[in-house]
Amino acid sequence: MSFGLRLGRSFLSGVVVVLVITAIGFCQSATGHQDTLGSVQLATAVKERIYRELAGEPGTSNGEVPSSLAVCPVKLLKIGPDGHSGLRVWGTSSNGTCGATGNCDIWVFDPKTGELLLSANGFDLRVEAVVHHGLFDIVTSHNMSAGSGVRDLYQFDGHEYQNVQETNETYQ
Repeated sequence: MSFGLRLGRSFLSGVVVVLVITAIGFCQSATGHQDTLGSVQLATAVKERIYRELAGEPGTSNGEVPSSLAVCPVKLLKIGPDGHSGLRVWGTSSNGTCGATGNCDIWVFDPKTGELLLSANGFDLRVEAVVHHGLFDIVTSHNMSAGSGVRDLYQFDGHEYQNVQETNETYQ
């Protein structure tokens, strides 16, 4: 392979990483109305439990919840065939829960109890149609570099989601 072709491929890979990171940043910006952890309507005890859980997560300082977690985007997801919901909380670069490859911390909580159901990392989260112990499987994807990543499959064990399969991916 010629030097020019290798250089072109390297440049193109770098451009892809920049575009992915930029797209993620736009998705997480407050355009229009978007609920955040600070603004979402939850029972006070539930919200306090979520904040306490996040205070113990790696990347937070001395068990204190950074005020920047309040700006994390949230979304209610249907995670059970019976209509069971999960509150997805997405980390942001402003609170240090995102890395250079565009991966951010992702948490899913029970919106009625504040119980942590899933703690993952990535740029994408998908709810699948397969059910284990009453809740749908969840798949996350995260980048390892401009040319590779990992897709993780999580299944509910009756208490929380467990990572049951990791698949390496190569991007072309």
